[in-house]
Amino acid sequence: SMNLDRPQTQDLADATSVLGRNMSASEADIGSILSHYGAAATNAGMAPEQAAALSAAWLNAGVKTTDEGVAFEKITTTLASGEAKTPGQQAAWTQLGLDPGLLASGMQERAPQTIISVLQALKAQPAAERSGLATQLFSVDKPIVQLLQNVSEVERAFTLVAKKETYATSEGVDKSAVQQAAQIRAESSQAHWDGFNAQLERLKISVGDSVLPLFNGLLLPIGAATN
Repeated sequence: SMNLDRPQTQDLADATSVLGRNMSASEADIGSILSHYGAAATNAGMAPEQAAALSAAWLNAGVKTTDEGVAFEKITTTLASGEAKTPGQQAAWTQLGLDPGLLASGMQERAPQTIISVLQALKAQPAAERSGLATQLFSVDKPIVQLLQNVSEVERAFTLVAKKETYATSEGVDKSAVQQAAQIRAESSQAHWDGFNAQLERLKISVGDSVLPLFNGLLLPIGAATN
């Protein structure tokens, strides 16, 4: 849905790996959000890795994937629209001191900074008014309010993926973020154990019924030795 070519897809996988390793957000959950709502972000002017960062920031704040998906789509499409579609929305933008037209152009040129500026403006409002303002602007409130609790983590998420030359496949790095993650997992105890079990399974399949009784007969003494 994000209309990515192969290099962009590889880079997005790398960015997702970086975010999953450094934030409380799993790669699978980030991918789930982007598979359903990623197009809204790219259509709004965000780079794929920036969309991944915003998704990771919400997950890091403890927002459920179902709630995040709706908020993710609402905030990106609203900021990209360039207009206040209702009187209540216009009043909310005025209270925040932000121009929707400037926000739309900002999303095309510097999406992370634009999103951060909106979050900071919302956070600067009295706590009792934040939920109502979020609802007026984005038709959802709870996920937005949760994100406001630690805007610095949103900034950190964007920063983690900002320098593609340090992690992305397309930049020709020695080992991309995905390759590094794969190597770490391959060298883990669980990976070695899984490999051993796979070898045993291949052995049982390859030797056939003629040798299987002998193999099974070895299991009891091997089990006793293991104990």
